[in-house]
Amino acid sequence: MIKLQKQDKKKLLMLARSSIEDKLLNRKTSGLVPVQETLHQHAGVFVSVYVAKSLRGCLGHFETAKPLWKETSELAVSAAFRDYRFPAISKNELNDLSIEISIIYPMVPILSIAEYNPKIHGIYLEKDGNSGTFLPQVAQKTGWDSTEMLRHCAHDKAGLSWDAWKNANLFIYETDVFSDN
Repeated sequence: MIKLQKQDKKKLLMLARSSIEDKLLNRKTSGLVPVQETLHQHAGVFVSVYVAKSLRGCLGHFETAKPLWKETSELAVSAAFRDYRFPAISKNELNDLSIEISIIYPMVPILSIAEYNPKIHGIYLEKDGNSGTFLPQVAQKTGWDSTEMLRHCAHDKAGLSWDAWKNANLFIYETDVFSDN
């Protein structure tokens, strides 16, 4: 399990922001590779971008073959410009842009929703080739309990019926969440 120090988190946030700015302003990337050994490890990561505290993109992977710094950089750009649910970030919004990074710890299968605490855990469900996930901060922001989280995850994220979670494969995971706001 990867453990990031304060300076590692700061470096990832700066890298995510500069990657978005480089894309938006058509600048060449610096090409500098972080020297911190921890940022060369492999870990699941999600990057969320906000404009004036409103979500404008969130994309991630549970596993990656890329180093954490590279995956974070690429996901920041994708979240800012390629999340189909939201319009792309514009130059006018740069001053109001904030970034949140969630390092994903390994998933653990659960047999009962009693094992799922939405205030602590992210949830991942899979059924019939469809899957969906919610990071733990979704429950914190919506106030949904575990049943509401599972219903919305099944319906809104996996495209299944509201009650499909009842016979889906369920997994929980923890995150290390940090932001620049």
